[in-house]
Amino acid sequence: MNDSCLAEFTGELDLVRETTPGVPVTTNFMGFFKPLDYFQWAAAEDVCSTDGYPDPAGPAGPMLTAMHYDLVRSVKQDTPWTLTEQATSRVSWRPVNSAKAPGEMRRGSYQALARGAAGILFFQWRAARAGPEKFHSAMLLHAGTASPVWPEVTRLGAELQTLPMLNATQVASDVTIAFSWPSWWATELGSRPSAGVRMREQLRWLYRPVSEAGATAGFVQPGAELSGYLLVLVPSLYLLTEAEAGGLGSFVRSGGTAVITFWSGIVNEPDQIYPGSYGGPLRELFGGWCPTWPRCSPRRRWSWPGRTGSGTATLWQDIIEPGEGQVRARFAAGPWAGRPAGLGYRYGAGRVIYLGTRPDGPAMRELIGAQLGRPAAVPGWSGWSARPARCATSSCSTTPGTRSGGRPRRAARTCSPGRPSAGSWTCRRRAWPSSAAQASRAAPRAACRRPGSRARCTRPSRARPRKRHCCRW
Repeated sequence: MNDSCLAEFTGELDLVRETTPGVPVTTNFMGFFKPLDYFQWAAAEDVCSTDGYPDPAGPAGPMLTAMHYDLVRSVKQDTPWTLTEQATSRVSWRPVNSAKAPGEMRRGSYQALARGAAGILFFQWRAARAGPEKFHSAMLLHAGTASPVWPEVTRLGAELQTLPMLNATQVASDVTIAFSWPSWWATELGSRPSAGVRMREQLRWLYRPVSEAGATAGFVQPGAELSGYLLVLVPSLYLLTEAEAGGLGSFVRSGGTAVITFWSGIVNEPDQIYPGSYGGPLRELFGGWCPTWPRCSPRRRWSWPGRTGSGTATLWQDIIEPGEGQVRARFAAGPWAGRPAGLGYRYGAGRVIYLGTRPDGPAMRELIGAQLGRPAAVPGWSGWSARPARCATSSCSTTPGTRSGGRPRRAARTCSPGRPSAGSWTCRRRAWPSSAAQASRAAPRAACRRPGSRARCTRPSRARPRKRHCCRW
């Protein structure tokens, strides 16, 4: 389908260019649209453009929209893109068409600009009186200028006139995600171990912790130049050529970091399985090998050796035989309890983390945050840290909790490090028990911060006694 549609598009494109030479030509993209390889389409057109219709009622809407816009920017990195269509308020084709709250259209427009858009357009100018889109919002609704949408649109237009510097900006990203439409098509063919491995879900699973870490991500085709990135994420890149794998290996050998997930490097371009252990041309990056997978379990507990932290892993379970790689996580339950769930491996000047399962959100936040050199958003997940999980301290003192006048006093542990060196971390621990019994066995939590930053730990209010660990930065 992709090839036939692209051939028709390029045929029309040639006719348009003959008639109006020098006028840029584009067509609407639709984000992660499976039938069409937008990397190929972007190479054919002059400017990339897309439709942006996030669901105002969807809590993940801003994150999914950011991922969508990062893809459109990435498929033609040397040219700004345009948001060709967006709604001022509601659409007309969802089961429930929620309206955008006041200010939401403006925020969504600036989100596109922040991710490299050079133009913001709307569908449509005037609301239709008939037809299937008569309730689709517009710049001028049925109520005319009396609609609350009209002043929002005009204010946005006036604001954009005062921001000419946006045309000269370029978005930079430290993280990129290796993504391929041919691999997407092959991944979701029939006769595979699990229909639960869906490309969109895998991309969202890896993109979310990048977004939560406050980083900007891009997308690249396998085999593209990677030297400008700090971290490359490889989400179930099932179909991979040896040349494409060689590019990833060169990136890691040169000092980069790669996170590779299960179901990567399984087949070549003709969809033939690479012989030997699974992983094919990526196998040398794993620090071990994967001879098989037992079954695709819906949910498994996992933990880190020598640590009390644990989490939930879903969807997949590799049988991993560790080689030179370090076992970073193990399955904690089931027939294969104790088997490795992930490996860390030094390859050349860089490092590779291989995940043989799909860890849950807190573990992924810690994993990605550690590789980017940022503290975890959620405490208690330090098994994947690229630096020591506990802050080095020179002396610590503990004050046990006691009961005074019927009210428990807090138990506190304060670590007083020596003078930190540049780039090192200092550590402070605080814990407030909710009862005198808990005070005797309270396990203080750690909060690490860079020298020069300020952290203020406050005692919780009586109205919210469970919020005992509150650090405001």
